[in-house]
Amino acid sequence: MSSSVDFYKRTLFPAICLACLCDLSRIQWVSPLFARLLLEAGYGSVARVSAAQSRELVQAIADANARLLLFKGKIGQKDMARLVYCANLLSQELEC
Repeated sequence: MSSSVDFYKRTLFPAICLACLCDLSRIQWVSPLFARLLLEAGYGSVARVSAAQSRELVQAIADANARLLLFKGKIGQKDMARLVYCANLLSQELEC
């Protein structure tokens, strides 16, 4: 019984993460790598990104990137405002 519980714990979270990454990748110009950064920053769905304030999103992305070191450059507020705009153009069917 213990091994099936361990298997469940190991596989459930990655499946949820995969659904969130797929949802985020629907936003124009969001790569799987940047989708991971968004997820780690606390923005796990198109709906969350579309409701975000660009200033707060910039800080959350910077904090997550400082932990994970996924990108070398900085991501600016204009880029995040564009990201929020693009997220608002999508239907928000998938909720993570």
